Amino acid sequence: MEKKHVTIIVIIVGLVVGFLRFGWPDPIKDDLKALSNANLSANDKAINAEIKNWATYTQPIQYQRGVNNIIIPKIDESVDMLNNTQLTTPEVIALKQIHVEALELYRKGAEVAVEGINKNDEKKIETAIKYFEAGDAKVDEYNSNLRILAKDHGMRVIEE
Repeated sequence: MEKKHVTIIVIIVGLVVGFLRFGWPDPIKDDLKALSNANLSANDKAINAEIKNWATYTQPIQYQRGVNNIIIPKIDESVDMLNNTQLTTPEVIALKQIHVEALELYRKGAEVAVEGINKNDEKKIETAIKYFEAGDAKVDEYNSNLRILAKDHGMRVIEE
């Protein structure tokens, strides 16, 4: 009987030491780690760089090439990555959805911008700007929620 008590005490001590060393399981923290992706950051940088290049473009074909060859493929790749990221917590799933919505708004804005530029249609360009602004608002919402969630779970967001 005494050996049984010793075994139970050893197991309890082992569990306590394990939890003290490695912490309690935190599914939100695990999901946030799964959501962070260097490829997503690289795609965001490529999209932003292409949009900055727009200030130097003089021909409609330049915009069209940028949208068709850089922006839309990078957005599609990012949406695919996000959709393939397996998450379990509602908070992080909602965060992922905000990111996807932002990307979809940027995609729509880019498509409408090229159409407006090709047709020299000021209304379409204004509509594209509204899509980009709505996308920016979603990114701000995403970043704000990400910072709060990360802080609440002992993490920090590294801004580039």
